[in-house]
Amino acid sequence: KGSVLKNYKLGDDVSLYVAYTCLAVKLTAGHTLCIAPTRDSILYTLKLGEYHTADPAKRMIISALLSVSALVVALFIPSLQLLFGFLGGLCGSLLGFVFPALFALKSPGWADECSKWDRIGAWTLVVIGVIVFILGTVASIYESVVS
Repeated sequence: KGSVLKNYKLGDDVSLYVAYTCLAVKLTAGHTLCIAPTRDSILYTLKLGEYHTADPAKRMIISALLSVSALVVALFIPSLQLLFGFLGGLCGSLLGFVFPALFALKSPGWADECSKWDRIGAWTLVVIGVIVFILGTVASIYESVVS
């Protein structure tokens, strides 16, 4: 249980040094590749402009905040199992229930033509999505605490 890398002692084995180095390069590159589109999405959402037109100071602040939040999560969440359980509950409920219902409610064509029961059904999906998120989060935390 835990990290596979803890099962190996570096010692004199060159192949393990190469593996650790490759893993460090992979994690560094993966972090950078994830931060850039997230930063751009935040810039668009906050209407701060596109990457090339936004103020460089704002771009750097957003990137720094994302990096610091990733570091805090990495330091304080004890296992990947807990993190994936939380993210599964969050993303599964949002992508499966909440977002489709909210998109339908905000769609100009559908919202104008739908009946009262359609709106009730959409709001029911939102409520179910929130409940699924709460239950998924509680279940993942409980499982990590018990095991």
